[in-house]
Amino acid sequence: MKAARVYNLFLAGMLTGNEFGGFVGFHPALYRLPTEAHASAEQEITARFGKIMPPFMVATIVSFVPALSLTQDCRSFRLTRAGMLCYLAMLGVTLGATCSPTGARSIWSRGVYRGTSSSHCDGAGADSTPRATC
Repeated sequence: MKAARVYNLFLAGMLTGNEFGGFVGFHPALYRLPTEAHASAEQEITARFGKIMPPFMVATIVSFVPALSLTQDCRSFRLTRAGMLCYLAMLGVTLGATCSPTGARSIWSRGVYRGTSSSHCDGAGADSTPRATC
């Protein structure tokens, strides 16, 4: 019984740590690169995470089910359920960004990438790779 909660905590912690590391670690470093290098690096990262993260997120969400069943009578049930809903929202955003017709293109329309060649938006690289995983 405790193994299910430990497994859930392990997966949720790794997923949260990965997101935090990207936010604090490599994204600030990418912003220091010239625009073309930044765009190329962002495409590569998006392509890799587009294959890795959705199954990892699904495994984390699935691990909440036994953890919730173990905490139905505990005060921690609400927090565990809130955590699961947050990860469901994160998965929805991730799949929406990589599976929608305009999803990956929207990252190129942000101010950071203005002035880059339109080849980043023509269906090459990260724009097509994550969508192929859906």
